[in-house]
Amino acid sequence: MKELENLCRDFHLNLNDKKLLRNYSIGMKQKMGIIQAIMENQDILIFDEPTRGLDDYSIEVFIKKMKDLIEKGKTVIIASHDFVDIGYSRFITMKNGRLYEETAK
Repeated sequence: MKELENLCRDFHLNLNDKKLLRNYSIGMKQKMGIIQAIMENQDILIFDEPTRGLDDYSIEVFIKKMKDLIEKGKTVIIASHDFVDIGYSRFITMKNGRLYEETAK
């Protein structure tokens, strides 16, 4: 429960908010999805447009959390139209559904 409280605090979410999920903004729903993915403690995490709807502060929190997961040996895959540098080992660019460029560190 402590990890959930810390994640909610970091993302500025109130655990005591009694609003229904459908009443949350896109950004709030994104934050909740990110927190859920982190809490599931899987070896591989896949995110599709994770920064959509997030404010600049929350994007920075997301990047830090992903870097922390990578340091713990987790694999993080992000599909995004926006460049999100989380300290990648491979960076793949696609264009028209095909591999366009691949960069390895």
